[in-house]
Amino acid sequence: MRAQFANGVAPRRLHLGGGTPTILSAALLDKLLSGLDEIWGLETLEEFSVEVDPTDVGPSRLDMLKSHGLSRASLGIQDFDPQVQDAIGRSQSRELTQGTWA
Repeated sequence: MRAQFANGVAPRRLHLGGGTPTILSAALLDKLLSGLDEIWGLETLEEFSVEVDPTDVGPSRLDMLKSHGLSRASLGIQDFDPQVQDAIGRSQSRELTQGTWA
């Protein structure tokens, strides 16, 4: 894939988002990031950010992401309105969210 880009092109920022990538297991995220590193050499990154669901990210995923150079996390709290949560299939009470980070 890298061969399809001009010589000298290197990523400076990586953002995993557009959903909640932390729904993937730590092992799958590690495999994804290791594959990207093989192609692009992610040591050149100035920033590596990920959207996370604070209710399920957990220490193993965070540790793995940090091992790949995580520099910023975007907490994915979509809405606390129960009707909106039902519509998007993501129930997350204020208490659950607060308890996750207490």
